[in-house]
Amino acid sequence: MFENMIRMPKIENAPLPIGEWFYELIWCPSQCYYHIQHNGDDYILYLRWRWDNPWHGYVIKHAATLDEMHDKKALWSEDVFAIHHAQYSDKEIDLAQESIIKLFYENNGEFPIRELPQNQS
Repeated sequence: MFENMIRMPKIENAPLPIGEWFYELIWCPSQCYYHIQHNGDDYILYLRWRWDNPWHGYVIKHAATLDEMHDKKALWSEDVFAIHHAQYSDKEIDLAQESIIKLFYENNGEFPIRELPQNQS
């Protein structure tokens, strides 16, 4: 039953193959990952869905592996779908995947960077 709901790389710290979707769709949040190389940089297109919310889409620059998504050098965009006033329900995963790839190329991979709070010591 769940064989089509999970497709993840065997090694989390290995680069994701370029141009293939990986996903975990049985948990909340459900998540999808897509590795792109563009203008000499690695990017992961990341989709995330929680409960009744629409899919959220992020572009993560300087990341080729799942581990690198959380590295200090990784630059996360703001929610690409929110920026472009696009909403996709949980059942519209194919449209969300197509849309984030299209938006990535239409915007040459450039999106507002998400400002993360700084640790206060």
